[in-house]
Amino acid sequence: MTIVRAVSGSLLMLCVGLGSEQADAGTFKEVRDWWARCSNGLTCSLEYNDSAGDAMLRTIAIERISAPDAPVNLLLGFGEALSHADAEMAELILRIDDDASFSFLLADGQTESDGWQWRIPAIEAPADLLTAMTDGIRMTAEIDGLENSAIEVSLAGVTAGLVFIDEAQGRLQRLDALETVGNRPVPDEARVREITAVADLPPEIRADFEDEQSDCHMEPDRFAAIGAFVVAEDDLQELIGAPCGPGGAYNQPYVLYSGLSGKFRPLALPTMTEEGPTTSRMAYNISYEPIDDRLTSFFKGRGIGDCGGYQAWAIKEDEYGLNLVLREERAKGECDGDYAGGPESWPLTWPR
Repeated sequence: MTIVRAVSGSLLMLCVGLGSEQADAGTFKEVRDWWARCSNGLTCSLEYNDSAGDAMLRTIAIERISAPDAPVNLLLGFGEALSHADAEMAELILRIDDDASFSFLLADGQTESDGWQWRIPAIEAPADLLTAMTDGIRMTAEIDGLENSAIEVSLAGVTAGLVFIDEAQGRLQRLDALETVGNRPVPDEARVREITAVADLPPEIRADFEDEQSDCHMEPDRFAAIGAFVVAEDDLQELIGAPCGPGGAYNQPYVLYSGLSGKFRPLALPTMTEEGPTTSRMAYNISYEPIDDRLTSFFKGRGIGDCGGYQAWAIKEDEYGLNLVLREERAKGECDGDYAGGPESWPLTWPR
C-alpha cells in the first residue's frame, strides 16, 4: 500500500469553514471519495467531505485510536455551529442502498470546536455499520430534526480506507481489525500511542513544557490540538516526540526524548552540514511513518511548500535505548512555485 506523507497543515479539518493553519503532520491517503489519515500517535480517521455542498451536514468520519480493541467513534462536521439545544433531540440517520439503516442520537455525543464538530463516541454495532458501508454503493446521511441536513455519500474507497487504518495501526489480520480481521491476537498495549496533555508526559521532561521560561512552553489547548506521540519498542524502551513551543503558521518545531527503563533524556537528531555531520535539538513538522517505522521532517521555506529541507531518520535500538539514524536529507532552496515532485524527490544533500 502506498502511503502519502502529509505535512505542514496540508490536512483539512473536519470542521468545514475552519482552516488548519497550524503545522500538523501525519500520514494521509486519498482513497477514491474518502480521505484516510492518521496522526503521529496513530489516531486514525476515514472521512467523507461534502464541503462544496450547502447542506447543514458537511462531513462524516469514522475515527479510532491506536489502543487495542479501541471503540469506533463517529465525527460529524457542520456548515454552521450546532448548539446543545439543536442537538438535544437530533438523530443521525444513515441509509445505505435502501437496504440498511442506522441511527445515532447526537445527545449521546459531545460538541467540539465550539459546535462546528460533533463526536459520537463508542458507537453501537460498528461492525454491522462498517460491513454495510463496505458492501454498499451509496449512503444518505441526514440529521433528523435539522432542516437541510441530508448529504449523499459515495462509498467508493471505504474498504481501502479501512485497510489503510488497519495497516497503519498494526492491526492487519488481528482480531480487532476494522476490515482485515484475522486470527492474530490483540496485544496488551499499542506500540504507538497519543499524548494529548502535558500532565501525561513523564515527570522528568514535563517541566520543559510547563515552565513559561522554557523554549518548549505551550498552552494546554495548543499542546492538545497538536499532540505528542510515544513509540514503545518494549516495556523498557520508548521514544517520545512532542511539539515544542507555539511554532508558526506552517512550521511547528518538535523535540524528541529517548527513554530507557523509565528514565528519559533529550534525543539529538543527526543531520549534515557542508562542513560535516552534526546534531540538532529540534526538527520541524515531524511525521511518524508506521509502515517504515521512521521519522521524517519537512521544514517549509514558505507556506506553499515549494522549497525548504527534508530529512528522514530510521528508529534503531542500541544499548542506550531508541536512537535515530539519518537515512537521507534533501533540500530545494529556490522558492519558484515548482514543487519538483515534493520534498521526497528534491536533490539529495545526504548521502552525497
